[in-house]
Amino acid sequence: MASLPEVSLITSWYAAPPLQPAPFKGPAGLVHALEAGQPLLDLYFLAHGDMAWYADASHRDFPDEVRNCPLALAAALDLADVKRIGEALRALVVEHYKGRLVGPRPRFAALATYWPHISADNEHCQQAVKAVRNSLLLARELGCQHVEIVGGAAFGSQDLANGTNLPKSAGTQMSMKEVFRAQAMNRLCDSLREVFDTLPSDGAGQHEAPYLCVEMEPGDAYLIQNVGCFLELRRKMLKHTQFAPRVLLNVDLAHVFLADASRPVDASGKPEPTQMEMISRYNLSEWIGHFHISDHARSHASDLCPGTYHFLRPDYEPWLKLAAQLMDQRKFPRFSGSLAVEMEGCADVHEVLRAVGRTQHWLRSIAPSNSNSEHQKNKGIMMAVDIVNSTSVFLRDGHSLEQRATVLNLAVSELCKAVHKANGSVYSFTGDGVIAFFDERHFPSPTHAAAQVISTCQSLFDDMLAAVRPHNLLRKDEEKKLALRIALHEGTLVVPSHGHLQHQALGADVVITCRMLNFVRQIMEEAASSPGGSTWKTGLAISGKVREQLSAKDQLNWVEYAAKDAEESHKLHGGFSQSSFMALTEGVFTRQTDASKINGRSAASIRGFVACDFSMFDSGDFGNLYEHTLEELKKRQEPPELELHWSTPDSHRPEGVIWRDFVKPQLDQAHKVLAFLDRANANVGYEIGYALGQSKPIALGRFKSTMPEWHSHPPMNMQFINQINTAEGVFDSFLKSNLIEASGIPTGGSKIMALCPDNPKRYYSGKIPKSWEREPTGRWDLAQISSLFHEVGLVVWVVLPPDDSEAHRDGRANSTFAILAGYALARPELTLRVLVHENAPSVADALDRSDWFKTNADLQQKLEVIHEQWNAGTLT
Repeated sequence: MASLPEVSLITSWYAAPPLQPAPFKGPAGLVHALEAGQPLLDLYFLAHGDMAWYADASHRDFPDEVRNCPLALAAALDLADVKRIGEALRALVVEHYKGRLVGPRPRFAALATYWPHISADNEHCQQAVKAVRNSLLLARELGCQHVEIVGGAAFGSQDLANGTNLPKSAGTQMSMKEVFRAQAMNRLCDSLREVFDTLPSDGAGQHEAPYLCVEMEPGDAYLIQNVGCFLELRRKMLKHTQFAPRVLLNVDLAHVFLADASRPVDASGKPEPTQMEMISRYNLSEWIGHFHISDHARSHASDLCPGTYHFLRPDYEPWLKLAAQLMDQRKFPRFSGSLAVEMEGCADVHEVLRAVGRTQHWLRSIAPSNSNSEHQKNKGIMMAVDIVNSTSVFLRDGHSLEQRATVLNLAVSELCKAVHKANGSVYSFTGDGVIAFFDERHFPSPTHAAAQVISTCQSLFDDMLAAVRPHNLLRKDEEKKLALRIALHEGTLVVPSHGHLQHQALGADVVITCRMLNFVRQIMEEAASSPGGSTWKTGLAISGKVREQLSAKDQLNWVEYAAKDAEESHKLHGGFSQSSFMALTEGVFTRQTDASKINGRSAASIRGFVACDFSMFDSGDFGNLYEHTLEELKKRQEPPELELHWSTPDSHRPEGVIWRDFVKPQLDQAHKVLAFLDRANANVGYEIGYALGQSKPIALGRFKSTMPEWHSHPPMNMQFINQINTAEGVFDSFLKSNLIEASGIPTGGSKIMALCPDNPKRYYSGKIPKSWEREPTGRWDLAQISSLFHEVGLVVWVVLPPDDSEAHRDGRANSTFAILAGYALARPELTLRVLVHENAPSVADALDRSDWFKTNADLQQKLEVIHEQWNAGTLT
């Protein structure tokens, strides 16, 4: 177990308004939580007592009926309002510490709301949709990835919820209630879909929106009363592939105890499964987004300190252990990584802090003795900043010691405040600079993190001067001597949570980042000393890993160099073989194009991508091959012949994101591809086909000596698969092997091809229209793949549960058809549609274009719609 969940505090604990209502300092619970030193927060949006502050922070003049109603105000906000509120909240937190903070910054783990009005009343329903959408947008502004909502009103009205208007017959009454419940669940599902459909298309779409965590609320007043209700909602959402992966379960432990205590019994008198049993039975762990922890007595009346009525053992311990298991980001990338203490309405800060402390103590008590939970290991972007000429300018003679300390303190504090505003943390002061870290978990994606950090670097120098100038401690000629050196590198940070090195940044990637500052110094000094040389206000270097996160257009603005001390950095760690540099003059980006002065290494001649089933890393042997290959690649003679990028569990991100943000960009940039085919994996097949469609040469290999049975079928036909279990074998696959290349291109046309496994037990293939082309028969191979699509314009891939007799994992048919589907995706002559049975294995790479079905009738209906749209020319 790598770490334990952090403990957050929901700011609903302080419900009373501030003592001095005007001017408002901020939301009351947030302000008092900061004053109590609480570093991790779930922002309660909106409490009645805070509404005037939110309305004022939006800089808009709302009418009283809007200002006085939380739902109306949240729904009335536009995107500009949300951004201004987000800026005000970040400024409130940053200004509280004034930059004088070392260690994890106070941040928002989640946004807590209470919008339950998903109902038949269209006006209230639309207000709720807008309020939830704006909550997602505000969460994104604050850098948190989870928003909690209450799970919808139970039925259309309170009368129906109480059953007073239903027939007297118990059997009929249950039947009617089930009808009303199904209608309410459909409305909730449609409303959630509308929330995501109405998100603005500003570059961060549905797959990058924060997760929406639906909270269990026991009792007839709410629709999602227990885990079973959430499972019912998930089943209804399966067909909505665009937003279903973004809706998760929020587990409130106090509500869990109430739900378990009121479980109904079946006809034999046996109670229904517990909430924990439901999660285990239906494998719902990966759909848990967040936890709330508090206690209740026998009813849902008020939040109490955990342990008031229920105990660590046997009540809380199983859930805390489950939360600890969810900290494995490779298996559970959707989990927030925190438990939120909920003490709603309790204005006693001592009782609140007692609840936080008890939760932290309980978490530590369930950690095994060999846990390294005291050392947090996180991935993100490291930043090292150094103020050029700080000694001669800030500490010169003529100022008193107090004045010198003041001006340097103001300058460094402003650097820290800028880091905090950009969702980063400062871990070290270096006299006249800082070492900071931007945890990728606090951004929608690594791409967003890189863009945010570079944007912050662009304004950092001007922000620093603006903080110092009002004190009149610098002359104009002194200002001209100042500059900033900044280095950015993506890697892993280790932070001890206890001991003498508490909250210090440790690890090889930190050392690399600091060494990159020497590279920046060299470039800036050479530019200044060259004929007609220029002086830059900011010299900014980024490592190759950071550059890869930028868009293709942005990457063109960066010129690649190799640092003089890169050799030592490269020996220390493999992540800094090249760095890119850009100069900033008066805050404006300019390109540096003369690389001839820099003595360094040239770029790799071949860029390779290795695709494989993630589960192969569960075997230590394959993981050793991966590590050994990277080590051997470092030792090869310069210039490097080969640059390798692997599809690994560490690169795994939430569904719908991994293909767009990692796999597809790597395939687009690769010159050659190697795929391991030990297991029948549809994602790997999809990537093989996509590479062939882009005319990329590919090599196919297996790690184990045994040839899997499914390799004897087309398109491999036992002839392409070589055993590769050494680093040299991997290198030879790219440098020496005769790789497979697809000849020719598809002709294009109006025909439709169906890729559907012929499963005699289910007869799904019988629903394919007779006029459609079917998957190829007979022996064919990858080199001939273009000829299979003669006169075809549309490809429809149907993904089914593997037959019992098929190979392990996704099955031979799904994996083979995935190759054809990936090829169709890459070719401009072809259009691809994907239909997935609800019980079929997930094909994460194809999630962005998948639609789901359950029965033969569902499949037939969807096929008919596709056929009609294709014939009408409306399918693109």
